[in-house]
Amino acid sequence: MRVSLKSSHGAIILFDFKAAFPSLAHSFLWRALSSLGLPPPLVNALEMFYVNNTHRIKVKGQTFPSVCTRCGIRQGCPLSPMLFAVVVDVLLRRLVELMPNCVFRAFADDVGMVTSNFGQVADTLQREFDEFGAISNMQLNMNKTVLIPLWHCELHAAQAYVRETFPFWFQSQISRSGRYLGVEIGPGKNCKSWGAAVRKYEERALVWSQCRQGLFRNVSNYKIFVVSVLSFVMQLENVPADFSRLENRVLHLFTPGPGNWIHKKDLFNLQKLFSFPNSFASVLTLAVASKLRVSKYEVPRSREMAFELDELLTGATVLPFAADWYANSHCKVLVQAAHAAEQFGVSQVSIINALSSRGAAHAAHADLDAFIKNNFQREAYQQLMSKAWDRCVAEHRHRQKQTRWDLNTWPRLAAYRAISLFKRIGRLVKPSVHASLIRTHWNAWCTRRRFQQEGPCMFGCSATALDALEHYVHCRWFRELTENILHLPRVNNMSEFLLLDHRLWSDRRLTVMAIAIHVLYTVFNRLRLHPSARTIEHLHELLRRTCYHAVLGHRGSANTLQMAMNNSLHWWH
Repeated sequence: MRVSLKSSHGAIILFDFKAAFPSLAHSFLWRALSSLGLPPPLVNALEMFYVNNTHRIKVKGQTFPSVCTRCGIRQGCPLSPMLFAVVVDVLLRRLVELMPNCVFRAFADDVGMVTSNFGQVADTLQREFDEFGAISNMQLNMNKTVLIPLWHCELHAAQAYVRETFPFWFQSQISRSGRYLGVEIGPGKNCKSWGAAVRKYEERALVWSQCRQGLFRNVSNYKIFVVSVLSFVMQLENVPADFSRLENRVLHLFTPGPGNWIHKKDLFNLQKLFSFPNSFASVLTLAVASKLRVSKYEVPRSREMAFELDELLTGATVLPFAADWYANSHCKVLVQAAHAAEQFGVSQVSIINALSSRGAAHAAHADLDAFIKNNFQREAYQQLMSKAWDRCVAEHRHRQKQTRWDLNTWPRLAAYRAISLFKRIGRLVKPSVHASLIRTHWNAWCTRRRFQQEGPCMFGCSATALDALEHYVHCRWFRELTENILHLPRVNNMSEFLLLDHRLWSDRRLTVMAIAIHVLYTVFNRLRLHPSARTIEHLHELLRRTCYHAVLGHRGSANTLQMAMNNSLHWWH
């Protein structure tokens, strides 16, 4: 950075190598391994890894023959990276010796450099890479090598300058930005680092949201398979301003239903609002938490680097070309994230103190350091969610959602009862039953009334019954389920239907009531999609069968359900 700021013809070059080995045994391997002083028999043994390499392809359990590799290095061979490192190390040492004023960086096969005067080093670089190619048979892949000019001129003028003065480098991609270690660098990078990741995020969301596995599985699928594709780029780049709209659409795909039945912040706080086993991940908060971890463990000098960069910018007589790119460099982004978190009282100190208090009791000092490092980002995310922009107040949200119901109780009291209900129900039933209660409380049934329409009851209980959640509280088929199949007392009002009177009930009664709500919701959706199943005999059997599905794999609720269906004496007490 310091070199670029002082330059008039500075440049960043991102190299890409291609291997063309017509005779591996006598060029690449022999020169590389012999230079290490290895005995000839060992060199010959290693050469055999690259002689007559045949491949086989396995498709659907069947194996088929494939090609014989005659050039290049085998993909995935454990020897390949060692050979590449041995040879490239010689090149890098040579370049550093010849051009001490340039900055060279290499990680695996990503090699780049920054120079303050491209014109002074262009011929030297060409000569060295030609000699290196003659020795190792590793040539520069000019079609993928990127030259980023840092001097003040239009891009077409820079291309003309390179074409006329250095024809060899004109074969490379002359651009305002390039990708290095997975992120875009250069004055024209803008939000290009997010481009591929966002496309993959949207593609995976479309695929995984079609699985229709319920809220619990959808949360897991979203966090594991969808939002994880953004985890790398969010460590060093700010989230694009327009990403929020895409996130809204994706979250709606994973939580289908009436368009406004649940807010994005509610999905980020499912655990807090409903004691649900998991919550959707907020990309904005996750990005800040990951930057805090990077600042702590990966780039601990980010503050010093940002301060040095500020000094260079403020001390310059004339601002350098693309000064805004320097002002928004990765070190500045990390510092900005730390400042944003500190405004809510979240810092490296608060995170470490919280983890130390949890881990010190059962870990030695060395293990405690590892415990803090492994859980640093998770703790940062939790603290930010409890204090920052994506937090929500559970009582306020429940009161806001309960305004549509005639509950005949004080709003604050009803909200507290709902919060305590979900805390209690989480340990009694399966997550799928838990999710059905969430949808019921927040009016997420796709009834015709929910869409300001009119229509008959999905169960066909009478000609005048409307397709509305308020009707299903008193629906004849819901009474059939609760009174004749599950042997529950009659549900008289919406407060009992929402289980807000649970404080007066035993765990058994609450469990079976939750199952009844889940069964009603499940059968309602089945009839909505398949109206032909609406016959008296079929409905009765469908209700009973869905009861067993509601407890499948959950021993506690299965035992309670069996007692209820067997009509054991006073089973709910």
